[in-house]
Amino acid sequence: QLRETLMPHLDHLPVDLTPPECFQQVLRSIDDFTRTLEQRQADAEAPLGQQNPEVRELAQMLQGRAVVLIGGEVDQHAKARLERTFGLSELIWLAAHHEHSVERFAAPVQRADVALVMVVIRWMSHGHGDVIQYCDPLGKPLVRLLGTTNPNRVAHDVLSQCGDLLRSKFGAADMSLETRSAG
Repeated sequence: QLRETLMPHLDHLPVDLTPPECFQQVLRSIDDFTRTLEQRQADAEAPLGQQNPEVRELAQMLQGRAVVLIGGEVDQHAKARLERTFGLSELIWLAAHHEHSVERFAAPVQRADVALVMVVIRWMSHGHGDVIQYCDPLGKPLVRLLGTTNPNRVAHDVLSQCGDLLRSKFGAADMSLETRSAG
């Protein structure tokens, strides 16, 4: 009952909120439940999200590239689904908890083959957003994922936050999605 009551409100939690440990355990439990549901859906509809125009566009830009994902516990099913959906050479998923220092993310973010860094804000400490200090000098976009690791949601968050930069950096067409789908 608690999960069903809280789920509709979780995406509205303030980004800078650091909840007490007991509430963090509730959030992790909800995330585990959500991943289980997403995996069942992915298994039933695999590959998930490939007909979505945003997913196709992002896959074209990220094909063969590495991406860093910071947050929560590594979910092997979600990791494999994101790698497959976007054609990634590798998804470097780094578990993150409030007690982890941002310095542990420096080496993976600074790898030459990493094209994009994503932070799942619901699973992170406020201080982990400081990973941007490793991204900016290298011109690597940092995206704050607002929800789940569902490929449709990931593509939407990435393109809305840094789509123009990725298009210019990786040679995708300069036209917007609306222009291409109209033509």
